[in-house]
Amino acid sequence: MHAFFDLASRCCSRLRAACTASFCRSRPARWAVLAGTAVALAGCASGRGAVSLGAPVTAAAAWQAPLPHQGQAADLTQWWQQFDDPLLAPLIDAAEAASPDIAAARARIAQARATRVAAGAALAPLSDASLSAQRTGADATSGLPTLTRLAASVNVAWEIDVFGGLSAARNAAQARLE
Repeated sequence: MHAFFDLASRCCSRLRAACTASFCRSRPARWAVLAGTAVALAGCASGRGAVSLGAPVTAAAAWQAPLPHQGQAADLTQWWQQFDDPLLAPLIDAAEAASPDIAAARARIAQARATRVAAGAALAPLSDASLSAQRTGADATSGLPTLTRLAASVNVAWEIDVFGGLSAARNAAQARLE
């Protein structure tokens, strides 16, 4: 911690020498510059440790055991029945009924794609526009003329990804999809 304050003191003395304005020479201004520099450096350090594996990792062939039922569901039921356990076969049937199927896997992939799109959209600017019109008729009793009001508004917002949180969320969503 002492080394950090020494470095900060040297940086402040260099900034003070380079700065000609009177506000840079005051102690609070030096601490403000120091705090701003620390926050900026902390932001630069976030999210930089991610490592991409590149190629997908596959299990070694020795870890894959042959299936006792050769991949046939009917043979699986028969294989479990060889143990002559009255509770085991109904439990296996219930587990097969509750296990996810292709439709559930497709739904998870669709959800991961939607999450990836939403995370990517957070990096883009947002815009909103609205128009409105209002017309009031003439009033014979008060003598007011017909009035027409037109209004238009445009809103544009963009969240700048200073510390990389939005791009990290997009990259995480992409990794979940893959």
